[in-house]
Amino acid sequence: MNLRLTLLAMTMFLSSYASAGLMVQGQASALVPAGSTGVVTFTISSDAPDFFPDLFLGYEFTFHIDSSMSPGSIEFLPSGLPDPADYVFGNQSTARLSGKTFTPTMTLVPDDTLVIEDGGAPPVFLSQGSGSLVLAELHFTTNGTLPPNVGDTFRISASTSNPFIASDNTPTEITITAATGVVPEPHSLLTCLLFSTLGIIRRRR
Repeated sequence: MNLRLTLLAMTMFLSSYASAGLMVQGQASALVPAGSTGVVTFTISSDAPDFFPDLFLGYEFTFHIDSSMSPGSIEFLPSGLPDPADYVFGNQSTARLSGKTFTPTMTLVPDDTLVIEDGGAPPVFLSQGSGSLVLAELHFTTNGTLPPNVGDTFRISASTSNPFIASDNTPTEITITAATGVVPEPHSLLTCLLFSTLGIIRRRR
C-alpha cells in the first residue's frame, strides 16, 4: 500500500515538474503606420532539460487589445495559424487539419478579443533545446471603427486558464506612426517649390 502511494506521489510530482516550465511571451513592441495592418507574434518555450521535456498537448489562449490609453482603437482581424515551419505544432496541428480560422469578438471595443485554441496530433515535447517556437500570429488593422492617431499606443496581452502554461504578463506595445507615402500638405509643396526655384536661379548666376 505504501509503495503504491509512493509511486502515485512520484508520478504526480514528475508530471507537475514536467509541465511547469512552459512560458508564453509576446514580442516587445511594434511600430505600425496609420492606415495599415500589422502582425504581433507570440512564442512558447520551455525551461525543461532535454532529457526530461515538457509534454505539450494543446492550448487555448485569449488575446486582448487594451485601448484605454487612446481615444481610437486597433482591431483584430480573422487569423489562421502560423507557417508550419515555425509553428509549435507544425503540420501536426488539429486546427490546421480541420482548416479552422479564428474570428475576433467584441468585449470593450469592436473586435478587441481573439481566442485561439489548437492541439497536436500527436502532441509535441518541448525543452530548452527546442528554443522559442511560434504560438500565434495576431493580425490587426488600424482602419477599424475608431481609427487611431499618430503616436497612440495600444497593448496586446495573452491569458490562459491552463495552470501548466505561464505568461510573462508583459504586454506587447503597439505604437502608431505616420502613414507611409503621405502626400505633403499644400504649404509644404510651396516651400519645396520655392527652394527648388532659388536653387535654379543660383546655378544660372
